[in-house]
Amino acid sequence: NMIANRILTSFQKPFLIDDHRIKCTISMGAALYPNDADSRVQLVKCADIAMYRAKQNGKNALRFYESHYQNEFNRRFLIQSEMTEILRKSSFRLFYQPVFCAHNDQITGVEALIRWPDSPKSYTPDEFIPVAEETRLIHDLGQWVLTTALTDLASWQRRFADNFSMAINISALQLQDPQLTKKIKDETTRHGVLPSTIILEITETALLEDDEVTRATLHSLSSHGFQIALDDFGMGFSSIAHLNNFPIDIVKLDKSLQNKEPNVNNKKSLLEAVTIMLKLLDFIV
Repeated sequence: NMIANRILTSFQKPFLIDDHRIKCTISMGAALYPNDADSRVQLVKCADIAMYRAKQNGKNALRFYESHYQNEFNRRFLIQSEMTEILRKSSFRLFYQPVFCAHNDQITGVEALIRWPDSPKSYTPDEFIPVAEETRLIHDLGQWVLTTALTDLASWQRRFADNFSMAINISALQLQDPQLTKKIKDETTRHGVLPSTIILEITETALLEDDEVTRATLHSLSSHGFQIALDDFGMGFSSIAHLNNFPIDIVKLDKSLQNKEPNVNNKKSLLEAVTIMLKLLDFIV
C-alpha cells in the first residue's frame, strides 16, 4: 500500500514533455501471494482484474484483488461478447415511453429506451450500457438506436403529426465523438425528419469535466436545431451553472424529488420551487 501511494503521489504533478505540461492519472491493481494466487501467471491475471476495477471506480486509484472480482469480470466479458453478436444481428429492442402534455393529455412524443433481446439470459441497461462504454461499443449501439428510432419516428410523423417528437439518450462517450453532429444530421436528412422534433437526452455526468469537445458537440447539435434535454436533474451532481453554460432546452426532474409519503410536504415544496425556478429561466420542465 505504501508503494502504491508513492506511485499515486508521483503522478499528481504534471509531466513536462517537449515543453508541454501533461497531466496523467494512473489506475493500479494488486494481487498478493499466496492469498490470491500461487503462480506468477495467476497473480498477474488477478492484478489485471483488480486494475479494471480501479478504472471502473473513477480511475487514479489502487484496488486489491477480491475473489468476487473474477465473477464480475467474467460476467462483463460475457455481456461484451453477446453484445457484439446482438449488434451484428441488429436484434436489440427499442421500447417507446409516451410523453403526455399536462394541459390536454395528448401524446406529444416518445422516448426511445433500449432493451436486451427477449432471451433466457437477459441484462438491464444498467448492466450492459457501462460495458458498451468501456469497450467503445457504445458508438455502434448509439448508431443502431438512432437509425431504428428515426425509422419509427418518420413513420409516426406521417401517420399522426409532423411535430411528433422523439427523445434519444446520448452517452458522455458519444459526446466525445467530433463526428456525432454529422452522424445525427445525416440520419435525420435520410429519414426526412426535422431536427426540432429530436430531443437528445444527456445526464449531468457528461458535463462534469466541462470538456471542450463535449461543449463544442452540444453547441453544434443545438445550432442545427436539435433540442437538448438534461436528465435526472436534482440527483447528486445537479448544478445550476450547467444550465447556464450549456445549450439546454429541457430539464427533466429526477423522481427522487417526488413526494412519495402523503404526510411529508417538504418534498412537494422543493419540487414546486425547483419547477418555478426552471420555468422563470425559460426551460421546459
